[in-house]
Amino acid sequence: MSARFRFELARESDEPALRNILRNTSMQGDVSLSFEREPNYLMAERLGNVRTQIVVGRDTVTGDIVGCGSRSIREAYVDGRSMRIGYLGGLRILPEAQGGSLLVRGYRLFRSLHEDNEVPFYITSILNGNARAEKALTGARAGLPIYAPLGKMITGLIPLVRFRSRRSTGVVRMAECSHDVSDVVGTINAYNRRWQFAPAYSEDDFRGGVKLRGFSAENLYVRSNDGEILGTIGVWDQHDFKQTVIRSYSGLLTRMRPFYNLYAVSCAIPQLPPVGSFVRNLYGSFASVKDDDPVVFRSLLDAVRRDWSGKGYSYLTVGFHEAHPLARMLVRQSARVIKSTLYLVHWPDDGQRFELSRRIPHVEISTL
Repeated sequence: MSARFRFELARESDEPALRNILRNTSMQGDVSLSFEREPNYLMAERLGNVRTQIVVGRDTVTGDIVGCGSRSIREAYVDGRSMRIGYLGGLRILPEAQGGSLLVRGYRLFRSLHEDNEVPFYITSILNGNARAEKALTGARAGLPIYAPLGKMITGLIPLVRFRSRRSTGVVRMAECSHDVSDVVGTINAYNRRWQFAPAYSEDDFRGGVKLRGFSAENLYVRSNDGEILGTIGVWDQHDFKQTVIRSYSGLLTRMRPFYNLYAVSCAIPQLPPVGSFVRNLYGSFASVKDDDPVVFRSLLDAVRRDWSGKGYSYLTVGFHEAHPLARMLVRQSARVIKSTLYLVHWPDDGQRFELSRRIPHVEISTL
């Protein structure tokens, strides 16, 4: 069947079809979710990237797109040095086109694009429970690159239903801050330089650049002492261009949902919304904490919860690698935790050589 399809870079005119792919492919589980990009797929896929290439699989008979994936180029810190690395994401194949050699043929085009030698390797992540993707991509299948696991990413969902904090946290928003944006960006970059694959930012990124579309520097939170910045976190609402949609619940969860929602109200945690609803989350992005001080990190989270709870959002979403010193604190503050596996992806026959130190990865989940 796969001989019927050809693989090529997406055209601007393919944008509606790409959104349709996302609407019709969901991550299955007790709660089945679709990760959508309305109103413009191409715009959303460019977040966090210097350059983005979208690969599509096209049915040569009907002209329909049956699958897609993206290859992105990003500025990140590798062993303390800013350089360009790749990110592979957005892999989707319509159910009727799955199977055969379709995936392998698609990766041939990725391999061809990799010959520009712009990056030595890629990172990617696969959600726990997505057994189909994990088996297809990481099983050392002929024609696919090597997927080397780098440990688990911990994504904490911190409730934004009700929050009362009487004590001052010492945290202020950028609009009220005595520091310039350049000071804050410098602090974030200095922190990120310690880790592996953490983003490298410019001031322009935080002044309306395309890479951080929809983020306002006014929503940066800063804690400082005697002029020294101790910690930062940014609140990023991406709902206008990236959506998570409830597609279905399992039979058991469907029956239990009314009772769970009563419990949720009493515990001040988000309810399970109706099928077809959006999950309205905020991202806690650009986190930096001097000496990984949990007290400073907690004060940043408290300030965000104080300002954003009760405004129609469900969770503040924050992510760390499982080995990060603040991962345990994040788990304690979260109502739910989502885990995924981070991978280093490379083609062993491309002639590029790289050796990496054993620094802890630190990727920005808001741009995955």
